[in-house]
This record gives sequence, C-alpha cells and structure tokens, in this order.
Amino acid sequence: MLDHQMDCIKHSLLPHVQAIQESENAQVALVYKMFKIQEEFLESILSDKWMSDKSTLALVGGIMINCDGEGTDRFLPLKFELRTLEGKTDVFEEAFGQRPENPHAPQTLLE
Repeated sequence: MLDHQMDCIKHSLLPHVQAIQESENAQVALVYKMFKIQEEFLESILSDKWMSDKSTLALVGGIMINCDGEGTDRFLPLKFELRTLEGKTDVFEEAFGQRPENPHAPQTLLE
C-alpha cells in the first residue's frame, strides 16, 4: 500500500493477468508486457515541441536480464528509433541486426 511505484505496475498489469498466466512461459510474457506498457507510457508523454529542424531524439529500449554472478547481466534491445520533426526512423536492424523474436511472448501481449 505504501509502494506507489509497485501499485502503478500492478494496476497497469491487471487487464493482462489472465493472458500472461495462460501463456507458455508466464515470466517471459510478463516481461514483454511490461516493456509494452512502458513503451506506451513513454509515447504518451513524449513531445516534439522542444525540437528544431536540426534536433534528433534517439529512443533505445529493451529488457534487462538479471543473471547470477558478477557482471553477467544482459540487455535485450527491442527498440532503437531516431525522431525528428519529420518523423520516426527505425534504425534497430542497422545497429543491432535482425530483431529478436520470442515464441514465448504471445503476439496479443505485444499489442
């Protein structure tokens, strides 16, 4: 009750609990859904009003994978975009190669 951040997470996930529980791998589905929720939140607060013709905003996002052992954590990139007043440019594959697919993350959870 006193952890407002966790409360916000729980309320954001509530409509998706059943789909996450029914997925082949609930932990993976949960992580991908949280990424999607955060991505949507970021989009809702982004503004280009600060930009000039020469401005570029880089958006990089993904999933942190915590592993046992020192220095073993990993980052799974899922998004890399450049934004200007003219629009968005997806540069993910140019930077990271082919976008990863995960059969444990149901498409309905990524939408």
